[in-house]
Amino acid sequence: MHTSRVNRRTNLYKNTQGETFDAAVVRQGMLLKLQVNTVSAIEYMKNRGISPAIIQRVLSGLQMRDDDKLAIATFIHRH
Repeated sequence: MHTSRVNRRTNLYKNTQGETFDAAVVRQGMLLKLQVNTVSAIEYMKNRGISPAIIQRVLSGLQMRDDDKLAIATFIHRH
């Protein structure tokens, strides 16, 4: 049997309000905000089904997961 080497699973999470979101999409949106602008980050996440409440929360920077903070710090350090 052939096993694909591509991992197609996403990092789906459910927040306390019961909303499901893809952590990889959220992180990419945060990095896009740094690279381009906030409007582009918002559109990117909206087009991938992230709820407005999650978008607002993560782009405001008020409630960010530790691994997202590390990813952003690493990105800033490299650029």
